[in-house]
Amino acid sequence: MVWRWILIGSVMMVLSSCLLAQPKVTVQGSLKGYFLSPDGNLSVYEVPFSFPEKPSSSDLPRRLFPLWAGYYLQAGFSATEKPIQSIWLLSGNGRLLWRRHYPEGVTEGTIPYQADGWVGVKGQDGLFVKLLVRFDDGSEKVVRPHFPVYFEKVLPLKVDWLDFVRIAEVANLLKEKGKEIWEGFSLEGIPFLLEGGEGQWVLINHPKPPKGFVRYKGPLPKVPFKMTVYVGEAIEAKAWREEATGRLLKVNGVWTATLRYFPNWWVLEDHAPIGYTVTREPDAVSRLETIVHEAFHVWWFQRVREPKTEGRGTKSQAIVLRIAEGESLARALEEKGELEKRRWTKAFLALRQKRRQAEGVNSTQVMHERWKEITEGVATFVSWRAMELGQSKDYQPIEEMGADNSFYGYQEWHSREKVAEIVAEALRQEIGSERSPYALGLAQTLLLSQWRINWQSQLVKGESLEEALAKVLKDTKVPSNLLAEVELAAEKLFRRIEISLHQHPASIKPPEQKVAIWFHFPDAIETLKWLKEKFGEVLPPMRFPLSGISVRSTTWIWLMVDESARSVGLFWDANKQLIMLHQPNRTVTLQGDGLEVQGNLQVSWDINGVHVRPDEKPQKATKEGASTMLRRKAWYAVVLPVALLAAIASRDTKALQEQETITIQGTITGVFLNPVTGQFEKETLPLPTDVYLSEEEEYQLDVTIASGSSSRATKASQTTFTLYLSLGYCFDVPREPCSYPKRTIALKLTPDRPKIGDNVIEVQIKWENGEPVALELVVKDEKENKERGRLVIGRLPAKGQLLIKAVLDDAEGEKPQPLGDVRVDLWYRNSKTQWVKKTETPVQLGTNGELLLCRLAPGLWRIVGYKGKPIPACPQVTEETEVKKDQPNFVILWFYLHKGIKGRVMEQTSGGQVPLPGANAFLYKGTDQFSGPWESGSDGYFFIPPFPIDGILGQYGSGIYTVKVVPPSRSMMKPEPLEATKDVTLTKCERTNPGDPCPRSLTIDIGTFVFTYKPAYPGPGGQ
Repeated sequence: MVWRWILIGSVMMVLSSCLLAQPKVTVQGSLKGYFLSPDGNLSVYEVPFSFPEKPSSSDLPRRLFPLWAGYYLQAGFSATEKPIQSIWLLSGNGRLLWRRHYPEGVTEGTIPYQADGWVGVKGQDGLFVKLLVRFDDGSEKVVRPHFPVYFEKVLPLKVDWLDFVRIAEVANLLKEKGKEIWEGFSLEGIPFLLEGGEGQWVLINHPKPPKGFVRYKGPLPKVPFKMTVYVGEAIEAKAWREEATGRLLKVNGVWTATLRYFPNWWVLEDHAPIGYTVTREPDAVSRLETIVHEAFHVWWFQRVREPKTEGRGTKSQAIVLRIAEGESLARALEEKGELEKRRWTKAFLALRQKRRQAEGVNSTQVMHERWKEITEGVATFVSWRAMELGQSKDYQPIEEMGADNSFYGYQEWHSREKVAEIVAEALRQEIGSERSPYALGLAQTLLLSQWRINWQSQLVKGESLEEALAKVLKDTKVPSNLLAEVELAAEKLFRRIEISLHQHPASIKPPEQKVAIWFHFPDAIETLKWLKEKFGEVLPPMRFPLSGISVRSTTWIWLMVDESARSVGLFWDANKQLIMLHQPNRTVTLQGDGLEVQGNLQVSWDINGVHVRPDEKPQKATKEGASTMLRRKAWYAVVLPVALLAAIASRDTKALQEQETITIQGTITGVFLNPVTGQFEKETLPLPTDVYLSEEEEYQLDVTIASGSSSRATKASQTTFTLYLSLGYCFDVPREPCSYPKRTIALKLTPDRPKIGDNVIEVQIKWENGEPVALELVVKDEKENKERGRLVIGRLPAKGQLLIKAVLDDAEGEKPQPLGDVRVDLWYRNSKTQWVKKTETPVQLGTNGELLLCRLAPGLWRIVGYKGKPIPACPQVTEETEVKKDQPNFVILWFYLHKGIKGRVMEQTSGGQVPLPGANAFLYKGTDQFSGPWESGSDGYFFIPPFPIDGILGQYGSGIYTVKVVPPSRSMMKPEPLEATKDVTLTKCERTNPGDPCPRSLTIDIGTFVFTYKPAYPGPGGQ
């Protein structure tokens, strides 16, 4: 027994010594995002966490439900006894969220290291995060921070949870204002579909949920509108248009208002890092408008039978008449006078009839045009009207809308005048094409709503907008010159547009060594032939969609037509590389300098050129070689080098067979700034990428390259290397209209020159318009040093403008004036929160006291201004400002005029105090006189000016000084006292920190000195 207790004691001593040896790590931070509380409150909660202590928070619920959403995290950490060499942040399920290596070791730091940044965390990954800390001696410690709340299991609905609240808000708005919006319209009986992440569908108040949908019985936001929810998988794979926010869909035979899913609905706009602006989608008010719009569609189709138009639309040959038609309707919206507004509307109806006759439009096409305009126009009118009435003083949104931190109430831009202005502008766009039925329908509805009382019920009964307007305007006469005027204006506008489209620089020449890129798409032939007839052989930069593909050019291209082969093509410069980017969804992008062709494509080549065909079946790869391996990857690029294109251009069969293409597959791993969410996220992304790289961050690149031809494929070669990025700035002498600081970019590769097979890899800067915009991975033949292919690694931080203005201000009432002859130093706070000086010598402002810098990195800048003129004012002013990308920024340096000291000298007489002129004031420090005499005037006031005071303070510093006043002498009279003194505290102006006040901007009033004159005492021997 004794030995047993001795053994146990020894073990306890060892464990105690190990515990005592553990270095202490302290962590404090916060986690922020949308949660649902047990009582149904949906809100943004900020949850603190810490270690080793447990934080307390009395204003948080004891439990919170995480959502299928993103969350923002930031923290600070410190260590004692041992420096930290690296730190990993892991989610609850072990996913790596953030990593940082400190080669020299640190005792404290921030997560992330970017100033005011936030790390992205996903609710579905687990919010009980942990940190793995490694110290410089190789030891490790796992830290699990404490939270004051318990996180429940993430709720299974993968949708925008704010939509539950928004639907309830629309129901309340219609309940309160429905009669003024549209008689009888409410959300009773209106089913909704929320499209969610990963193919999930959520049905709300749907009477016939499809097979496979189950009733959701979990918690929902508590709102004043009953909701029955069913969850299932998407039963329709139709892709959304990217710009769509809502649509009408039949779900199990029932018309359903459908809302598109925005994966980043949870974005917190005020959490963007310094220098970046984040805009959340969907916009709060626009989403409410969409809900009203789509819900009204359902209400409308429940009451109005859709005519059988067989989906036939109108043609658009009568381009001039279409322009005149839209112009008439736009003018009707803009006119203030009632008679002119009616005449222009009647002119619209007349021109529309004339246009239809010119186009040979049949009754079915007329019905289709009218139906699209009434369904979309009226729904748009109702959604606008609802937003307008939401601004009413007697309407209050439901309290639950406070959950949406981007909702600030219904905005004023929904006024009728503003909407009319927007619609009029839309009607003048899209010249020569079929205009949007939204704009045409809304324009007619806006006019009709002003003139007819029972117009809504008549439309529900089947009357078209044109017929309703015609009844209102049956007595309105249109002057003959009005139609002629608008048709002439339309003709001139069309000719001007036509001429501008046909014009192109005379200096543009087709490439000398040409490669044909042939499009073997049925509708491409007709479309490109029409473009050739319209514009000639040379097309200006444009984007035109074809069946299944999109073609976009940012430069002039030359067209050709091969009637025998039923194909069309364009000329490509054989001296420029082409790249095929294969994406996981089988989308292929053929891109080069100024050209991008995207879609489900098959690309091949022979001596006749490069051929682009629809990809009807997946390409079959050989069982062996690099091609098979690479096709299993998520993303890869096939490069058509210049030598291959040259062989095609010269139609050299032998040379073509000898040329190899290069296939590149790569990934980049590191911390990226997500410009949509404003979060810093640890990701592994396929190359190429379009994301922003972070300054002073290390990235790992894994690259696989294979070479091959039509007859053989070599084995793939792989390599891994790291990239480190750092930015700097050099400033030149200011030039009008801007001073352009030169951005210097430091790149560090490890190893310095990565090799991969017979090639080497370089990282180069991509330039556009003389500005570095991105980094590119370049593959070169090691022996011949020829480029074989390149991919974009990532974008560099965007730039912003900064206007610096120096102002001389008088705090006592004078008007501020621009201050020239000011120089500034510029400092930038880097990712380690250190201030780095970006100017070798101060930069001179202009004579107007201004300096506009056009190419500054976004982030926090410190501007230190130095006065040059010898005037009594602040010698130095320091301000800090946040420079945001792609927007003007400004900072004002306030130099204050320095003030002096004033006092007043009074004489005490039998009748009271009167001003005493002629007294002399002096400024002393101790027994040393520094300034004076300064004489009092007829009003008794004296002033010690600021200029000598500045010099004295510059030499002797701040402190207590003395003002001595000596009254003027008088014959046979003696002043009492003989002199008077008062102490005054003077502070030297040293505005070295942002926000420092100027201690010299106000005059110091030292007060009143009072003297009494009495007869002098008689001398010796006197009586």
